Amino acid sequence: MPRNAAGGPSIDSIRWSGAIGSEVSSYFHGRGYRVQGLDNNQRAVFFGPNGDTRWNQRRLEGSLHNFHHHELDIRNRHGVLDVVSQLRPDAIVHCAAQPSHDLAPTIPFEDFDTNAGGTLNLLEAARRFCPEAPFIYLSTNKVYGDGPNRIPLRELESRWDYADPAYAFALSRLSSNDVRYAPMGVFRDVARPTYDGLMAAQLDHTLTKDASDTAALDALLHGKDTWTIA
Repeated sequence: MPRNAAGGPSIDSIRWSGAIGSEVSSYFHGRGYRVQGLDNNQRAVFFGPNGDTRWNQRRLEGSLHNFHHHELDIRNRHGVLDVVSQLRPDAIVHCAAQPSHDLAPTIPFEDFDTNAGGTLNLLEAARRFCPEAPFIYLSTNKVYGDGPNRIPLRELESRWDYADPAYAFALSRLSSNDVRYAPMGVFRDVARPTYDGLMAAQLDHTLTKDASDTAALDALLHGKDTWTIA
């Protein structure tokens, strides 16, 4: 499908039939965008019948005339690459996630593969096939907290980037979001690691030494390969 076929700019709305994604789809559709929605009703898998969003998909498909649904799991790397290579959208809005903190420890593979792996799949597809398209990633303050406000950034022509390139490696060890989410590594001194509570507390403890001084946080992120939580 050539870019901008059928007239008007195109936008990919990822996890479009959820609460936020459906509003994003309606918003841009109302402003003349062709909306390409990627979703596979994964909430029904995570949360059972109460999480099913097919009703919202049917509602929007009946009301948005310039909309097309793509049944796709963002964990499917080849599927994501294939659909983005065909659509080459003018913008991507990523709303997909496994959103439950309580559920996460019981499904660690599904949780990480969705939140981190799925996000990586979308970012790499955008980098390969539509590098000029804005990539909008929507998340929650339950994930970020106030941590990002303390990370040094530098302003480039079209985006903000980490002032220290080492953060890219450090954050890849944590999760898809930022320094307060799900760490990767070996846990010691805890009977059962929690999803994010102890890690957030450890980072907060580091930062409370001096909220304006990121040296302690830098040392934590650039330190040993093993995170130890007492």
